[in-house]
Amino acid sequence: MSICRHLRLLLWKNMKIKVRQPVTLAAELLVPLLCALLLVILRSNVKVKIVDDPVVYRPAEMNFPDYFYQAHSLIFYSPATNSTSLLMDLFKKTFMKEFKGMGLLRMRAFPSGVEDIPRRMKSESASLLIEFRDMNGEALDGQAIPANIQYILHPRVEAFHLHTAETYPYPPYNWPPCGDDDPLGLSGVQYIMGLSLARYWTVQEKRDPWMKTFGLQTQCLPFPPYEEDPMVMILITTYSSYLITSFLISAVMFTKAIVFEKEFKLKETLKLVGVNHSIYWISWLISFSLYFVPVLAGYTVLMTVAFTPDSWPVMGKVDPSLFFAFLLCYGLAIITFSFMVSTFVDKGESKRLR
Repeated sequence: MSICRHLRLLLWKNMKIKVRQPVTLAAELLVPLLCALLLVILRSNVKVKIVDDPVVYRPAEMNFPDYFYQAHSLIFYSPATNSTSLLMDLFKKTFMKEFKGMGLLRMRAFPSGVEDIPRRMKSESASLLIEFRDMNGEALDGQAIPANIQYILHPRVEAFHLHTAETYPYPPYNWPPCGDDDPLGLSGVQYIMGLSLARYWTVQEKRDPWMKTFGLQTQCLPFPPYEEDPMVMILITTYSSYLITSFLISAVMFTKAIVFEKEFKLKETLKLVGVNHSIYWISWLISFSLYFVPVLAGYTVLMTVAFTPDSWPVMGKVDPSLFFAFLLCYGLAIITFSFMVSTFVDKGESKRLR
């Protein structure tokens, strides 16, 4: 019974303190909403382009690695056998003959089982390692290359970002992803290797290896109708910092309210009259939440609701309830962070640290 009475009195005390500071209370309530309103105004000035027809791409020529055209480009391959040497010689000649290569590709073979090839690639600035295996994953022996063969390309990718951590089906900005060249040019390498293998087997059959073989082009998959919204990129690049700025004053005022009682020894006085330490912190958590949660609800409405029939919400693809739940977690983090900071501060005005 005394716990409930203490909690009720502490809540009454906290609300009285807030009511007697109308300017501070107004800043805590209105600053986040004004920041959200600025995004609404920005949203009204950023137009959305609606593309009703799917994007169909034309076939494109193969893209080759830049290092194929650089002077003295070095390619490693493994294992070192007569068959793989002949194949890689055809690889080099194919690139020179059909793709106007500069003829500066250098090849270096390594026996199977060599463990320091990646280190040598880095030390000797090799551009690519091609590893030949049979269909069981074993290294090829010294015999002829079989019809069922697999090869693994190991490019040196220090200067490239392969986007392997991205799990979404389309880029986040929701417009066609194609159009950028493959920086590694691995599709071109595979095409040259396919031609080289065909010519290798032609040589084994004692026929002209330079007879006309086949051509190959790349083509992106069609992209469905989409909405080109520049606001998405604005939010991706700036919204995390903007969200922190929007609620920064709330965190400062939360901390200052607690430090005020600490500075004037009110917290110790409450302990002397029997107020439990946990009840004290719970009262502040409830007090902050009573007026902070409505602010988060208003922030959610401003960010996820379109106010006119021909307008777009700031976050049109976000479920309002999910966004509100996210803000609740963020608000709880702000309050608990203020609790932590208040333990290191002695005075609310000078903000002197212990």
